[in-house]
Amino acid sequence: MLRVFSFLFFFLSTLFFAVSAFTDSLGPQETVESVLSSINREQSIVAILPFVHWENVFNKAKDTKSLPKGISTPLELRSFYKELFTDPVGFGLKQYVSPPEHLDDSAKSAYQKHLQTTVRDMKRYIDNANKKLLSVKYRVVDVRIDGKTAHVDIMARLKGREVKRTWKLVKVKDRWLFPDFNVVG
Repeated sequence: MLRVFSFLFFFLSTLFFAVSAFTDSLGPQETVESVLSSINREQSIVAILPFVHWENVFNKAKDTKSLPKGISTPLELRSFYKELFTDPVGFGLKQYVSPPEHLDDSAKSAYQKHLQTTVRDMKRYIDNANKKLLSVKYRVVDVRIDGKTAHVDIMARLKGREVKRTWKLVKVKDRWLFPDFNVVG
């Protein structure tokens, strides 16, 4: 019985590492195809998040002093965006729970209306981004690799019109990632 469990453990461990090695060693084209497949499967822009170089995004935001309040690590920044794109209304209401105390009643009311408008606009923007991602048919048409940088040309087809886009990826350890979060264009 112990041998069976040992063999099973060994087999599953080997399988896990083989799958991990395969997914970690995807080339730029396979990475982009995996992203597109994940978007279609998950029906959301959130599917892009595992393919973003968050350390790079974090450092750029830190350098330009545009990090969201309370974010101090790349992982926190990724979680911030995941929550934002998963539930923009809940996220917005959590971020701006109540107006500042020093405001009078009229200003507090204006603040609440502004918050509701902002949250509604944020949800509309994210819904439109998701809709755009899902309604466009993408295909990879060219890949150029120069060291640790790759450019993947995508042909995007929407309503009979084709547009060529180039997505840049950078190699980080053994993975190809988007260097920033501005993937959809």
